[in-house]
Formats: sequence, C-alpha cells, structure tokens
Amino acid sequence: MTDPSGAAIPDAEVVVENLETNVSRTTRTSSAGYYRVPSLPPGRFRIMVSAQNFEGQVIEDFVLEGTQVKTLNVELAIGQATETVDVVGGVPLVETGESTISRQINETEVKELPLVGRNFMTLVVLSGGVTGLPSGGGQAYAQASGDIFSAEYGVNLNANGQRAESNSFLVDGASVNASPRGGVTNYNPNADSVQELRVRINDFSAEYGRNSSAQVQVITKSGTNDYHGTAGWFHTNNALAARNTFQSEVPVFRRNEANWSLGGPIVRNRTFAFGSM
Repeated sequence: MTDPSGAAIPDAEVVVENLETNVSRTTRTSSAGYYRVPSLPPGRFRIMVSAQNFEGQVIEDFVLEGTQVKTLNVELAIGQATETVDVVGGVPLVETGESTISRQINETEVKELPLVGRNFMTLVVLSGGVTGLPSGGGQAYAQASGDIFSAEYGVNLNANGQRAESNSFLVDGASVNASPRGGVTNYNPNADSVQELRVRINDFSAEYGRNSSAQVQVITKSGTNDYHGTAGWFHTNNALAARNTFQSEVPVFRRNEANWSLGGPIVRNRTFAFGSM
C-alpha cells in the first residue's frame, strides 16, 4: 500500500468481502505497507481500502481462483477519508505472487466438456506441460477405466519426467491419495459438485510434500446467499456407439446415470449448505 510518491502507508484498513456470501475479512497494513489475507476461498470479491488522510478505494469484482496467490498493489490518493474511488478492472494475468506453472480448469469446462466415464479427473490431461490419456489406467495395479464408479482410479498423467505413481491428488486441501500405492486417488466427487480444478506442474509450495510429478487440486462448490442447483440425466447405449475394426457387432451396453446438486443459505451472510449426488 503506497501513496502517490511511492511511500508505504502503514495501518491502512483492508476489507475483503465475498460477493456471493457477503462474508468479509479485515486486516491492516504493516509498518512497511504490506498486507496479507490468507485462506480465502475461490470466488469473486470486493476489496475496500481506507487510511487516515487518504481517499478510500474500492476494487470491484476481484476474482480469486482455487489455491491461487494473487498480489494486489494499491496506491491511495491524498484526500479525505470520506471520499471513495471505485476501481473496476482486472489485475494482471501473470501471477507475480509465485512462480508455479499451473492450469485452472473452471466450472464451465467441467460442465460442458465430454467426460470419459463421467469422471472429471479425465480433464487434467488438457493441461500444458503434461502427457497422458483421459482413459486412465496409468499404473498396472489401478483401474484401466475413467469410470466414476472405479474404486481406485489411476489418472494416466505424467509431468516433470516423472512416472504416474508420483502424482498427487487433493480435494479441498485434503489428500485423497492411496496410502500404499502412489498416483492413485481413492475419492472422486461427482462432476456437479466440482467448482474448479488446478493442475500444478512444478515448484510446489512447502506445504505440499510427498510427490514430485503433477499435483491435482480439486475445489468443491459451497452454498451462497442465493439458492442454486443442477439436475441432469446421462444416458448411453450400444446404439449410440460404433464397432471397432475387430468387432462384428457392438456389444450390448446401457448406462443411465442421474445427478443433482443444491446449495443455499441456512442463515444469510453466515451459514451455508451444499449437497450433491
């Protein structure tokens, strides 16, 4: 936080408000003008900055992605604290807070792109800097299918010259790796409950240990002040498929899968709920 001359502004108040839940976090700048707001969920925020003898500033629609570190440098003009300047515009697309190479797969992509076996994990191979197949089965002992109902799913994904056994998977910050066998995930939320994924390729933070290949972090949806939900029905059968070169006919196959999700407030601006199946 600086003034027009570039000097640091100490003890400035910074309020970060979630636009979907109206839940806010407040912090103050240090003597060197630095501030930090940790553990924010992904979403859209309003940032309000104020300091004595300076005009206040409001940054609208600040977007934070899952597990992302963003740097926002604010310059306040000298004036009365009762005056406020609204700033509308995005921050730079280049992440200056960390040097990690990563790729975000957002909710729209999870919803609109075709999923092998209705498993959203098959989308991680779309990230740059990795190789693999969406069908899964990167390990001899893992399921060779991307089906969402697989008890142990081995994502066929390689990064940093490492084997698939060196991949790591987290859901909302918690590890879902198989304990005895690396590179296998034991828990796949259904696609309707996924807000976004982030695939990290290198330079992991010290908070993530164990594995040296790709790191897949899944963020699930949560309730907001507005009720929202989804409902769908997935159907496929042998009439919708073609035989391969070695088949005289397509084997009989039918699959029907219903899905739904619903989220909303329990106590507005305070407590929220979300569920899916």
